[in-house]
Amino acid sequence: MNVGGEFAYTSPNQITYGPGSRQALPAALEEAGVERVLLLISNTLYEKTPHGKELEELIGSRRALTFSQPRQHVPREVVVEVARQARAASVDAIVSLGGGSVSDLGKAVGLAIAENITDSAAIDDYKVTFTSEGEVRPTTVAGTTVPHWTLPTTLSAAEFTSGFGITDAERGVKDGFSHTTLIPQRVILDSELTRSTPMDLWLSTGIRALDHCVEAWYSLAAQPFVTAACKDGLATLAKYLERTRSHPEDLDARTYCQIASWQGGFAITNAGVGVSHAIGHQIGARYGIPHGITSCVTLPAAMAYNNAVAGDVLDEIASIFGAPAGTSGADAVRSFVADFGLPTRLDQVGLGPENYDQIVADVSEDRAILWNPRPIDRDAVVEILEIARTQ
Repeated sequence: MNVGGEFAYTSPNQITYGPGSRQALPAALEEAGVERVLLLISNTLYEKTPHGKELEELIGSRRALTFSQPRQHVPREVVVEVARQARAASVDAIVSLGGGSVSDLGKAVGLAIAENITDSAAIDDYKVTFTSEGEVRPTTVAGTTVPHWTLPTTLSAAEFTSGFGITDAERGVKDGFSHTTLIPQRVILDSELTRSTPMDLWLSTGIRALDHCVEAWYSLAAQPFVTAACKDGLATLAKYLERTRSHPEDLDARTYCQIASWQGGFAITNAGVGVSHAIGHQIGARYGIPHGITSCVTLPAAMAYNNAVAGDVLDEIASIFGAPAGTSGADAVRSFVADFGLPTRLDQVGLGPENYDQIVADVSEDRAILWNPRPIDRDAVVEILEIARTQ
């Protein structure tokens, strides 16, 4: 057996973590020399918690604009409108506070500013496409991107990746985009900011982080360095995610979960994801299902499908979760999800066989299937959906 390969380290430049670490933001902005900051924040965080006003105070006179109306799955029209406002305000940096959709909006706005995108149709020119032979045409960015700092409040890990989705509402499809210059320059993991995150959102995005670790581990592009991150990330989530539910004020447990999210985000940026994500991207965008919830439903089914070629990995995952001997990795993860009271079946999110044709068509255009360890075609997607419906 010959061991060898290549690895390109792709990750944010700097990650600051721990309770209270948001206090590092003013010095970071000062060091970068930015003068006109766009603050992106979810409406709930801005209106119902002190975090938005506190962050505005930390940014101080550098704040040029606050946008507090992001929408789930990043609709094209929101990207174009925020970029328009940012240009008018001469923005030279972005700070985002919130979950995955807010982080992804920051990346999407960064693309629109760099490429002077002024209408929704022009976004088509930048989406990642691929051929049936697996040839990928990535997003191209010729312009200069503005720096982006993120302060996540969930475990979705969008802040660690070069990829993001923008939803075309007319088609009901989330298109993929990816470019290394759009990775946030700095991520601040402040567990104090997560205490106001609703518990079901926190837990379901924890399953999203778990999904990242599983799919990167058995990805066709997996690397030893990635595998190590995935194993530790899964072990950390297995140990601490329940702790954050039973003891929500335990900031150390929350920080450990954020670190596991970081490990999973690093892993998928460097090794890709698989069919759980491909299905999740599309049912999320078309049917309005949060991505944390999509992972709860799609991951165990995808693992069951992939067991034929990744059985050794899935057996090790079952062991990490302390499952009894003979339990499959898919069943171990399904049980872990169900113990949180989260959905694990399609009918629990309002989907059934009547949706299969549309889901299959949407998934066929999602690049995530390229790295799945077992080939994905129409029959494979239907098989996975049937597992998600019946088990």
